[in-house]
Amino acid sequence: MDQDKAIDNNTLLEADEPAKAAEYLRLTMAKLTELQLPFTPVYYGLFYIYIAGKNTTLNRKVERHIENKTLTHENAVKLFVNFFFVCSEELTEGLRNELLDTITEVVSSIIDIAGKSSISNKQLEKHIDTLSSTQSTQNVLSVVSSIVHVTRQFVDDTKQLETNLLVTSKGLNTLKNELAHARIEATTDSLTGLLNRRGFDEQLKRLLNDRRKSGAGFCIIMADIDHFKDLNDSYGHLFGDKILQVFARLLTEKTRSTDYVARFGGEEFIIILPETSMENAFMVAENIRKAVEKLQVRNTKSGDIINAITSSFGIAAHRFDESGNDIVDRCDTALYKAKQNGRNKTIKS
Repeated sequence: MDQDKAIDNNTLLEADEPAKAAEYLRLTMAKLTELQLPFTPVYYGLFYIYIAGKNTTLNRKVERHIENKTLTHENAVKLFVNFFFVCSEELTEGLRNELLDTITEVVSSIIDIAGKSSISNKQLEKHIDTLSSTQSTQNVLSVVSSIVHVTRQFVDDTKQLETNLLVTSKGLNTLKNELAHARIEATTDSLTGLLNRRGFDEQLKRLLNDRRKSGAGFCIIMADIDHFKDLNDSYGHLFGDKILQVFARLLTEKTRSTDYVARFGGEEFIIILPETSMENAFMVAENIRKAVEKLQVRNTKSGDIINAITSSFGIAAHRFDESGNDIVDRCDTALYKAKQNGRNKTIKS
């Protein structure tokens, strides 16, 4: 018997700490995949011992087989039997195969449990300690039988735990999706699909926080459909809703994907333009205003084309340390001036 084998053999069946066993398991699976070897109990147990470095002589022989591409299932069985048991030469062929199958099942279970649950089991460790010190074949089989019973119960418990966790995880994912959907609904205007007032407030608050950290400025445009009440009264609320939807779509088309467009209330809309100068914000507002002038909306009830639609705009650039309410008030004041000056205009604050 090799001296290395005599020294290392006592450590083969020592129970590894859960965290260490989990890492050995990961490396074992990776090595088997690299070598394109099947995940059988023999290869599984053999390479777990190899990765764990539990026997230096075994590792040299395994590496020689790998280098020569001779690590067949038959050679793996021989290595496993020869290095796993001090008493292997006492066994008959039939008893050796029976013991091998049982032990590899136990090793696989132990590794599986440690890798999946990282749970320590004192009863299991006690049996393993007994197994590593006994020299009697009958005692080995007796202890293995006890270990099989414990590990199977442990595996059953672990599988039940995993099932419960899976059910809980699915439930949490469902709840998470429902909450995300509810949040979207809570911040979205149902008629236009734009942000609502609450959604706008959230984005404005976030930009104000970013401004304090990075100094990046932004502008706000407030827009209003001129004489909207008259349009509503003349052509009905359904036509009024259609005007709002067409206007909302136009605002989205004329702004960037990084801008935030919201329905502020009634026929008023508001746009946040991050990292935008007053000059560029004015150009955006003017492009929208001119596009609205060209709008032709059909009244589905009468079939008439309505083309006398205009809009007014107020613009403000955020001043450092200015509150959200302050910049919105300045936008509102500029919008009011645009309406006072004849509507269909863009006024800067």
